[in-house]
Order: sequence, then C-alpha cells, then structure tokens
Amino acid sequence: VLRGHMKDVVDLSWSPQETKMLLSASVDRTVRLWFVATDTYLVFKHPDIVSCVDFYPGLDVPILFVSGCMDKKIRTWTVPKDDVHPDKDYDEPKDVVNVPEFVTSRSFLPDGKMVAAGLTKSQLFFFTYFNDEKGLRFFTQMDLRNKRGKYRHGRNVTSIQFFKPHASSGAAGSNIDAQGRERVGGVDGNGITSAGEMLVSINDSRIRLCDLDDYSVISKVKGAQNESMQIKASLSDDGKYIISGSETGNVYIWNRHHGER
Repeated sequence: VLRGHMKDVVDLSWSPQETKMLLSASVDRTVRLWFVATDTYLVFKHPDIVSCVDFYPGLDVPILFVSGCMDKKIRTWTVPKDDVHPDKDYDEPKDVVNVPEFVTSRSFLPDGKMVAAGLTKSQLFFFTYFNDEKGLRFFTQMDLRNKRGKYRHGRNVTSIQFFKPHASSGAAGSNIDAQGRERVGGVDGNGITSAGEMLVSINDSRIRLCDLDDYSVISKVKGAQNESMQIKASLSDDGKYIISGSETGNVYIWNRHHGER
C-alpha cells in the first residue's frame, strides 16, 4: 500500500522504465511520483485538482510526464537524474499550455511525439511534443459532441487509448493527410504510412473509434452506461473487439468492425 495523498486518487500511470515508477494524480492538488521499490515519492504541486497524468513512453528520458488540471492547463514535468530528492516538492513545470475547458483525460501517442487532451465538452486537443525548449505546440482538435439529444452540448472525455501505427494501402512515405496536414506519425519527418487509431470514451455512454490519419470517427458503439465515472474502454490484443466496463456493473464487448454486442 502506497500512502501519501491527503484526498482521493483519480488517475495512475506506470513508467516505461525498467525501474518501476508510478504516477498518481489526486484531488489534493498534487501528483506524486512513487519509487515503488523504496516506498519513497516526489511531490509535484498544482493550483487546482489534478484530473489526469501520463508518463512519456520513451526510454531516452528518465522522468518526463504530462498532467491535466482543473485550471484548464496542461503541464509538462521533467526531473534530471541528479535532481531526484524524495524530500523535495516540485512546483515549476517545464512547460504549460492553456486549453478552453477543464482537462479530464490525456495521453501521449505511442511514439511520444504528440499529446492528446480530452476536455469537458467532448473535445480533443492535440499538441506536438518536442523534448527541447519548444515543448508542447497546438496541432489540431476534434469535436466529438452528439448532434442531438441530452448530451449534445458535450460531456467529459474519460479516456484516450492509442494504437500503434499500422501498414497502409496508400503510397509509402506519404506523411500528408487528406486535408493537407502533416500526420501525427510524420511529425519527425520520417514519413510513415499510417498514424494509427484511438479509442475515446466519453460520459455520454458512447465509445468512438477514430482515425489519426484524418482525425475522423470510424465508428461509434453504445450500450454500456458511462455518465459520471472515469470508465476507460480498451481494445483486445488481436484488435477485433472493443471492451468496456459500465456503471451498471457489467462488462460489454463489441465487434470492432461491425459494432455488434
């Protein structure tokens, strides 16, 4: 048992490093970075409730992560190897960017070159990430609100799950999408053929499968109740099924390609 937060913990993220580290975001306005083997931690202070946190997926940086806060800001934090002190509180992030609504979820893409932030009105904001003085830079956004119904004004985005780029039938080396924008996976100029997909869970009881080549919705499934909890849908290892919990206490499984439950 890891003890240290004064109020509820709302999100967790494991480090990709071999040395096990765990990030926890809390209502007590802090992120804690736990060194599980030694039961020690670092404290990263925020001005408001911290709703989400995510480790940088690469192995080239010892400690680097992003946090989402209810002050409508996304922060990037990094700690050099020679500045790790368990008795020290950190309150100066490496970079801060503003968004128009409260941040309710966030995630690095698998290659670490972009961050997606889910907001309170069914919106997604994408930022390219540079591990230098440039930091986070706005790239594009998606509006996933329903066109009609009681949730047409938008709800909290509760989860963003990315899937690694896959082969495409398009021309090899193309890194420009149908709208003339550089693809997510082509940010580094290497020209991959597909940017992959993402699964987005929202408090409107809908799960959306989206294409990162043109930032469009491929399909949408419903049936599981998700109106107030931080439920996170996932994809099966073989990529054939969408899986999600529900506020009713059930687990739902859909065929990814046909939307059948």
